[in-house]
Amino acid sequence: MELDFTEKVQEGILAHQKGDLEKAEVIYKSVLKVQPWHPDANHNLGILAEGINQLALALKLFRTALRANSDVEQFWLSYINALIKAEYFETVKIAFEQIKIRQMDVEKFENLISTQGLNKEDKKTLNSDSIQDASLELVALYDTGKYIESERQALLFIEKDPQHYLGWKMLGAASRKIGNDIQAQVAYKKLTNLSPLDSEAHYNLANTFRSMNNFPSARDSYKRAIELKTGFFQAQSNLAISYMELGDVERAIEVLKKTIVSSPNFAEAVFNLAVILAWSHDLQEQLKALEHTIIVDPDNYGLIAGIHLSICYFLENDFATSQRFLSASRDILLKNAAEYESDKIFYGFLRLLLQWRDDNDRLVAPNNVSKVLHVLGESHSFSHHGLQIENFSGTTLIKAQFIRGVKQWHLRDSALNRFKYRFEGVFLSLPKCSLVLLAIGEIDCRIDSGIFKRHKRFPQTDIADIISSTIDGYLSYILELNASCEHKIIVQGVPCPNIITKGIAVDEYWRFVEFIKTFNFELENRVRGSALQFLDVHKLTDRGDGVSNEIWHIDRYHLSPEGAKEAWSRFTPIDEAQH
Repeated sequence: MELDFTEKVQEGILAHQKGDLEKAEVIYKSVLKVQPWHPDANHNLGILAEGINQLALALKLFRTALRANSDVEQFWLSYINALIKAEYFETVKIAFEQIKIRQMDVEKFENLISTQGLNKEDKKTLNSDSIQDASLELVALYDTGKYIESERQALLFIEKDPQHYLGWKMLGAASRKIGNDIQAQVAYKKLTNLSPLDSEAHYNLANTFRSMNNFPSARDSYKRAIELKTGFFQAQSNLAISYMELGDVERAIEVLKKTIVSSPNFAEAVFNLAVILAWSHDLQEQLKALEHTIIVDPDNYGLIAGIHLSICYFLENDFATSQRFLSASRDILLKNAAEYESDKIFYGFLRLLLQWRDDNDRLVAPNNVSKVLHVLGESHSFSHHGLQIENFSGTTLIKAQFIRGVKQWHLRDSALNRFKYRFEGVFLSLPKCSLVLLAIGEIDCRIDSGIFKRHKRFPQTDIADIISSTIDGYLSYILELNASCEHKIIVQGVPCPNIITKGIAVDEYWRFVEFIKTFNFELENRVRGSALQFLDVHKLTDRGDGVSNEIWHIDRYHLSPEGAKEAWSRFTPIDEAQH
């Protein structure tokens, strides 16, 4: 039986060497189904996981291989290599102690550290014979989550030795953790100067640029990291996201498709492809990629993909399928990580919308529709979707065109970005002289993002100036784009805040309420001054002091469909003969 396993593993190694990573993965996993402790199968599967930057999985597999056979030097080399990449420096020290006990060749492990970009001084730091107390303290602070203290200690290292690689690396890592991206950028730039061939340094620098919304620089650093390291799939996936942010959607799709060919079970890349396809107007390909994500990673990215599928089918009026995918994704509510928060909100919003449709069939039953009104915007467009109104000389059906996360700020930007790419693709594809509602602006007006947050960060700026420049730039963009389309445009305002006030200072909350009032006042005046129409949802939701009356909201953020219908009942359109 052991001979059969050996032959099977050799078959996997041969596929691995030929670059057929999917086949190699299938073979290694087939061995582990029968013999979960097989050392070579665990080790080689760990190599595949490390290749797509799934370091936690790689470390688990390497540890299993070592428990099965701790005398294989290559297993230790792979394990320590992954530990260094994951920046588990304290565990590296422990591993070195084990190497010493087993009388292995320490020089090989020092050479490994050199290839990771650590300089001579840092080799001493991790060498079991010459570990310095200060270095141990530095890595221990980081490993235990004491990032501010780790940052301070790293700065002391650098002050003593400006060329100290480990000091700069820990400074970059700690600075990212505490949100000091400017300092992290300085640290990682220094690392790329100290070790120009270190792919991880370029990758970390790229991630920092991306966090700072400097997507051109992020793109260039990801490309450099990929040049330096063959099969750096995580960097390839992130490069695609940078292309998307820059509005180069076709290039983003091209990069991800190549990545997935080499690593078909890399869930993040599969999901990112689905996300980017949403910006490219290719619904069928997007649906395939989302369903593939569920197959590859049902418990993480698959849950988010299920929410995205529910949205897609909701907007296609297939409400039964929308409900099915939504129900299958309910475990997303058990996730506590920040990256799940927005999709947890979508889960709750969609659940309420689908329930409303079940309870109000008479309001959305098909009639003799004479016109279509297209709603372009973020999730606030969903409240209008499928409604039928009588505002425009006959029954008008409302259809939503979703542009996730779009702000007025994005559309006023002079540079091409993914939001403008998607918006223009939809807007310009509509029949000439279409009825169009723009439901864009609420995300600009949240207490924790957009204009209000920017003013808090830079209090010396005049918030009125930020409001004016945002609205003016947004409307100028719309009017210029509409010159050849001649669409009849209605601009939706922003509803009164319906947020939970716990944890918000009283004076800050009321400043926020006044900010929303001012934004709506300026938006309506400029819209009407541009000969466009305005759908007032602020007055609709106002209890009298600028706070939501809680009548027309369906959750903390969105209008209910009933609220949307009420807004339309109060709306008086300009005579269509003018258009």
